[in-house]
Amino acid sequence: MLAIGEAPGAEEDEIGEGFVGQAGRVLDAMLWRRGLERNRD
Repeated sequence: MLAIGEAPGAEEDEIGEGFVGQAGRVLDAMLWRRGLERNRD
């Protein structure tokens, strides 16, 4: 699956991960509904 979003913000840069905060929660919910999850390795 490919997820396209806007450019990383300060929070993403600090953590080193995309889709954090509200965007991450929405993405996680969408994936969960399809039986998937983000690979956090």
